[in-house]
Amino acid sequence: MIVPGIIGCLQALEVQKIALGLPVLSQKQIVADLLGEGPYFRTFNLRPRRRDCLGCRPVLPSEVLLGLSIPTPTTCLLPSSFSLLPQNRISCEDYRKYVDRKEKHLLLDVREPIQFEICSLPQAKNIPLLELEKKMDELEGLIRSEGDSKVMVICRRGIHSVEATRMLVEHGISNVCNIDGGLTSWQKTVDPLFPLY
Repeated sequence: MIVPGIIGCLQALEVQKIALGLPVLSQKQIVADLLGEGPYFRTFNLRPRRRDCLGCRPVLPSEVLLGLSIPTPTTCLLPSSFSLLPQNRISCEDYRKYVDRKEKHLLLDVREPIQFEICSLPQAKNIPLLELEKKMDELEGLIRSEGDSKVMVICRRGIHSVEATRMLVEHGISNVCNIDGGLTSWQKTVDPLFPLY
């Protein structure tokens, strides 16, 4: 009963801040880890909602709700990983076999550094998606240091890694694979003890 009480107090505090016209924790996610040794609370910035995304927008169009027409809008909820070529995709199970065979590769984790600190796969290098464009030279240096090996890209759910894979292919790095489903799929299909947040 202690944890729901603490979270409830935080929610009540936000309501009070709204009532008083004070700034609130908008576009932020708070993660509470009350069993650890601290910090007990971590705050993550969330990306803003996109008005052109059917999944993100605050209110669905009435035509969709009424079933009058089904548009084909862009959406950022589900990546179009199917648009990646088959040679640019790998399942978590197949990646595990790749690792077990000790094949040379560079594992690129494109999550934010604070997420990377919480949990990551062994040997992963962290370059956040938002910094990837400007750190392309650094990445190419890492690839050369690994003997021009294949680049495997991962994130939490396989959404940002799809975008990163596309960026790398467009930049001319063709020997790259998105790990489908990301760390969430890794925990479900390969390692059930892998910690997630």
